[in-house]
Amino acid sequence: MKIKQLEQGSPEWLTFRRNGIGGSDVASAMGLKDAFRTRAELISEKLGMLDAPVSDYLAGLFADGHSWEQVVRDKFNEQGFNFVPAVVCDEVDDRIFASLDGLDVDKELILEVKYCSTLPTFKKYTTKIPDHYYAQVQYALGILQYKKAIIAFVHDGEVVALDINSDREYQASQIVAVLDCLRDIELARNDKSLAPIQYLSSPEMERLTLLKQTEKQMKDQLAVVEEEVKALAAKLMQGNGATRIENESVSIAYSERKGNVDYSLIEELKNIDLEKFRKKPSTSILVKLK
Repeated sequence: MKIKQLEQGSPEWLTFRRNGIGGSDVASAMGLKDAFRTRAELISEKLGMLDAPVSDYLAGLFADGHSWEQVVRDKFNEQGFNFVPAVVCDEVDDRIFASLDGLDVDKELILEVKYCSTLPTFKKYTTKIPDHYYAQVQYALGILQYKKAIIAFVHDGEVVALDINSDREYQASQIVAVLDCLRDIELARNDKSLAPIQYLSSPEMERLTLLKQTEKQMKDQLAVVEEEVKALAAKLMQGNGATRIENESVSIAYSERKGNVDYSLIEELKNIDLEKFRKKPSTSILVKLK
């Protein structure tokens, strides 16, 4: 393990991280579904071709997250730990690094703090650690060769701390993905045909961003409500031995939805061009928010 004397967020740190794959990058390098960026976007960022503007909303979340890192770190240190922020690198390759919220060298322990802006997200993450956060912590454990880390989720002053044990096999797969990504970055540095990703900033885009963020928060809340509805409905049905229960405003009944027909399994249709029987396609605008 090597510790870099860099202040996280400083210009020197930003320059350093552009030349390697850090903990927050590893999920993208691995191509995980919930990563902050796609693998292609990560490569563009490292090449200096991706400079997406940060909205006021996201800037606020980042600021809240950094504030809570210090609070949670102090709380752990009051219990006998000695966590300090640190930037650590692989012994051989400085391009493989992690910026840690807390490192306790004596106890060989890592602390990672994650701020949750909504209660549904907090409940979701503390029930099952998201893949991209799990990957980030495992990456740091692999660099340090430590056996355990603590990931703490925070929402509205409530903190839930979970242990993550080192998984050497998973870490080995991470290194393969990271080295492959670093190789592609080096190859792309000499590829003059690459064009930067374009970002548009306008009042309409800002409004669209805000609406999509609101939509996501409402969907997260709705998902929690739907799970509670299903659980209560099932309990009522089973407890009363009924197939249907009603009051003045709610009706509960068992329902079963049949699956779609897989026409590829029908022998008589295998030589028939089914495309000419397909209905006209509909068109919609897909908006994704990261």
